[in-house]
Amino acid sequence: MTEPHVGRLQDARKTDGLHLSPRHREKLAALLREHLPGVEVWAYGSRVNGRSHDGSDLDLVLRGPGLQAVPLEQLGDFTDAVRESMLPFLVEARDWTRLPARFHAEVERSYVVLQHGAADTRRAADEWPAVTLGDCAVINDATYSPKEAWPFIHYLDTGNVTDNRIAAIPRLVPGTDTIPSRARRKVQPGDVVYSTVRPDQRHFGLLKDPPDNLLVSTAFAVIRGKAGVAHTDFLYWFLAQRHVVEHLHTIAEHSVSAYPSIRPDDLARLELRLPPLPEQRRIAHVLGTLDDKIALNRRLNATLEDMARALFKSWFVDFDPVRAKAALKRHARPHHSPRPLSPAVPELVEGSKGEGESARQGRSPQSSRWGIVRRGYPRHALTAARTLRRNRTDAEGLLWHYLRNKQLDGYRFRRQQPIGRYIVDFACLSRKVLIELDGGQHAEQTSRDEKRDAFLRARGYRVLRFWSTEVFENCFGVLERVWEAVAGDPPPQSPAPATPPYPSTGSGAGGSDETGTATWTVERARAYLDGMDQEVAALFPDEFEKSSVGIIPRGWTLKQLEEFGTIVTGKTPDTHNRAFYGEDVPFLKIPDMHKRMYVMRTDTMLSYAGASSQPTKALPPDSISMSCIATPGLVVINHEETHTNQQINSIVPNDKRMIKYLYWACRGLSTEIVAGGSGGSVFGNMNKSIFSKLSVLNPGLNLTKRFEETVRPIHEMILSDEKEICTLVSIRDTLLLELIQNEIEMISSL
Repeated sequence: MTEPHVGRLQDARKTDGLHLSPRHREKLAALLREHLPGVEVWAYGSRVNGRSHDGSDLDLVLRGPGLQAVPLEQLGDFTDAVRESMLPFLVEARDWTRLPARFHAEVERSYVVLQHGAADTRRAADEWPAVTLGDCAVINDATYSPKEAWPFIHYLDTGNVTDNRIAAIPRLVPGTDTIPSRARRKVQPGDVVYSTVRPDQRHFGLLKDPPDNLLVSTAFAVIRGKAGVAHTDFLYWFLAQRHVVEHLHTIAEHSVSAYPSIRPDDLARLELRLPPLPEQRRIAHVLGTLDDKIALNRRLNATLEDMARALFKSWFVDFDPVRAKAALKRHARPHHSPRPLSPAVPELVEGSKGEGESARQGRSPQSSRWGIVRRGYPRHALTAARTLRRNRTDAEGLLWHYLRNKQLDGYRFRRQQPIGRYIVDFACLSRKVLIELDGGQHAEQTSRDEKRDAFLRARGYRVLRFWSTEVFENCFGVLERVWEAVAGDPPPQSPAPATPPYPSTGSGAGGSDETGTATWTVERARAYLDGMDQEVAALFPDEFEKSSVGIIPRGWTLKQLEEFGTIVTGKTPDTHNRAFYGEDVPFLKIPDMHKRMYVMRTDTMLSYAGASSQPTKALPPDSISMSCIATPGLVVINHEETHTNQQINSIVPNDKRMIKYLYWACRGLSTEIVAGGSGGSVFGNMNKSIFSKLSVLNPGLNLTKRFEETVRPIHEMILSDEKEICTLVSIRDTLLLELIQNEIEMISSL
């Protein structure tokens, strides 16, 4: 059997992404060869998209030679053979020709080829017919009229899409919101939108799953392949080629418009060699799966960044540990002498405050290091729960970020909550809803989980279970399901992701007094501190003091950036000397800094000679670079020796234990950078002198060291994903040119 082709290509990891053991795959391959020879067989669904466990069904689609229907008798024989093979999971095989077209698109998003069909006869690239884009595509075929009176409009502008990465699409209501005059072009699912202004900025993408009532700017050309002639995805990848973009930008620069722009006719005149439709689909699929993997890594990194940002904000912007300790100090009461607790684990009663339960059982409240514990739980249950809190998984940390402090519509959740003889991950006691996050080990302990759930349900609790991967890939979908469980009705909209602001130091963060601790009740403060590592909590003070920038934790100081390390402003080597440019040393410019934490590779690279021409501008690994003009406030960490241009200032930290703290502190300085721009420029122009004097809070080396240790695993995962993205982008861009020009034999094996 030939090696499977990957629907979500993962060459960098040497895996085809199919959750199936080698023994079972070999057995299945033998059955396919015996009963479905010449039939192309794809696997799709949970065993391909990473959401399966060992007992999940295996979903297959069968594509007969020439996409003809597979005879029902032959399909029945295969089904019977699979049933008799004693494979420990259900195999569902469906004929491609008997499935609706909309289902085809779902399958094509992610699949693995288990068996190739009969060899296709295909022509070489020089035999493909030469056509223009206008011959094989429809451009701008539908325009919206206000007379249609849509009740709402989703609007996509050119700045909201770059290289097939589409940002949030705003929803506008006529009569309430201002509808841009350029919101005119109608689109269909699968269309290409291609900006006609400044093509080199690569504002183009594929609308795979557009929202209802979507209109795009008239600055886009909307392109759709003609039915039976061209596959729209293939046309997208043709238009995404670097040399095509450069050709269109050259045309744009010679236009008479106010901005470099092209016309739809310029697109229509583009020439290409058009492969047969099946080959177009294969080419688009290979490139699309690589692009999907790149997009997935970027989404995972965004989630990981949210986790690190949330911790930084809690510790060093909102000062949550300090406010909690200050609140306990203000409400301090004499500690009661603890008495031995009964070894029995009391079951929670809805509405119980714990203190009354303790009194009814003749027990005094138990002391903890943060004050009085008013719950009637045995010591061993509390100890186990605290251990689990300190050793929470990344998935638990992300979900807790959105559940804590009654963020979910005012409902209070506890984490690692003892109930009976079990400890649950999250509990909303007032609504008797429990949440359990399952890792891979739970796929093999279903009977144990069922027994646990039965115990909890018998006591009136509703148990929601989610795989940890669901939290990373669809966190707000998980939150929506939790909301539905606790509220009883579907929410008006999915919870919005928290994008923590970076207010002035000591802002109070919602408190009603100068230090912002008035809203911290004793219960809230104790619950917060109980969830922290004791040694880390001890590093925070329990009171505030005034400073030149407002209220800050006592003992913390303000330091200028130049006190943390050496400040370097970049410089561009002589552009007329071609020997200075090559593929050896990254040369960082502002476009390289968007939406990334680490710089792996840049669009422009220097040669060793170019880097040696300005040795004082070299940045060692783990330097922090910040854009200070044009698009101020972008911050990245340099993974290897790097040079920058003059629009970027960098800091080389004196102490590597400060790197991650300084990175997140610099992320909070963008407002100050814009405000500090010379001459009142709209774009800002933060020169080296002003940049060096920017103040950053210094909480002390011990605390920044613990922050470094806490977020290091997150940063390492982000760095690993960035490396993989770099590899995948290189593979994709190489294949893009070679596949479309048919310069490699890969297509013939798909």
